[in-house]
Amino acid sequence: EKNKTAIQMRVVNGEIVIDQQSTLIDHIDTTDEALPMLKYDENNHITSASFKPKLKPLKWSKEETELFYKCLSIFGTNFSMLAIMFPSRNRKQLLNKYKNEERTHPGHVQYAL
Repeated sequence: EKNKTAIQMRVVNGEIVIDQQSTLIDHIDTTDEALPMLKYDENNHITSASFKPKLKPLKWSKEETELFYKCLSIFGTNFSMLAIMFPSRNRKQLLNKYKNEERTHPGHVQYAL
């Protein structure tokens, strides 16, 4: 049986060519252990969601939010420095927190800055 997850090559008239049939997915084989994380759309195409990290965002605790405002008053909007103060958060999460706080509590953000 052909390997379902690899592109197949063959020799035609002395030249190596890609077997175009091996580049297509005929159906979703749920028993195939080689592709357990892939997501398919309605046409059985692999989608970009297959390659995104599956991280669940952590909620900000009250203490973290207070520390965020303290750090914001010290470092301003330097999110690289803020990321050092929050090792469990990345720069993008801090930027999103800032945008959210700016939208929901603009007075607090202005005061901290």
